[in-house]
Amino acid sequence: MKWHSTLLLLLTAGLAFSYFNGFTPLLISLLFVLVSGVAFFAYRKDKRAAQDGLWRIPENNLHLLGLGFGWPGALLAQQRFRHKTKKLSFQIVFWLTVVVNLSAIVWLHTDRGHLFVRKSCFQIENLGFEYINSRTGMDILFFFTHLRG
Repeated sequence: MKWHSTLLLLLTAGLAFSYFNGFTPLLISLLFVLVSGVAFFAYRKDKRAAQDGLWRIPENNLHLLGLGFGWPGALLAQQRFRHKTKKLSFQIVFWLTVVVNLSAIVWLHTDRGHLFVRKSCFQIENLGFEYINSRTGMDILFFFTHLRG
């Protein structure tokens, strides 16, 4: 197994542990999946643009995707498309976004972090009451924001 696959497997196991032990809602995992998908396709688009001499995606935008839960998809894209893997300055910032993300996940398991998660989920649910006009929509929202335990 390649090292990046091991890292992503550990992240997946950690998110599952966090959810099943009531530290984070499924929304966190959903954000990782969605933003990682966007990051993966952004890297693919940027690689093709680089090959074709077209307009490129600014590196800061790629880093923002990584910082906003998208680093797993960015890592997969880097390995799959051999894109941005040799540029040291890019890699340093990329791995800083990974460290920041993982540090935030660890922080969510502290007392203050857990309180932050509970308050955030409550606020999201209240917004749902204002803007979602169906029982099914609210059930879906609760499914993703509910904390186990």
